[in-house]
Amino acid sequence: MTSPDSASPYGSAKDWASIISGAGQGASSAMQGATAYANNKSEAKEAKRRTLANLMTQALKRKQGLFRVGQENTDDMNDFQSQAMQQIAKGFVDSMQGSTGY
Repeated sequence: MTSPDSASPYGSAKDWASIISGAGQGASSAMQGATAYANNKSEAKEAKRRTLANLMTQALKRKQGLFRVGQENTDDMNDFQSQAMQQIAKGFVDSMQGSTGY
């Protein structure tokens, strides 16, 4: 048998051990990088989802607020019209009281 430090045409066992160790460390680093990338990707997706959800919520609130303003405006216009009709009717009744002779 040869010792770990003895040279062979393909290199020593120590050289091969360091090559294998380096490859293992490189693979480990690559896997950690892939895991970090996956985590960052999922975090980015979640941040995008939250952003879109917030934008949708704000848009719905604006739409609801505009609807409420429009409804209030319609109610006010209906009130003004009914008051105008009541005043016209009262004026008509008042004008008729003087013309009948009672």
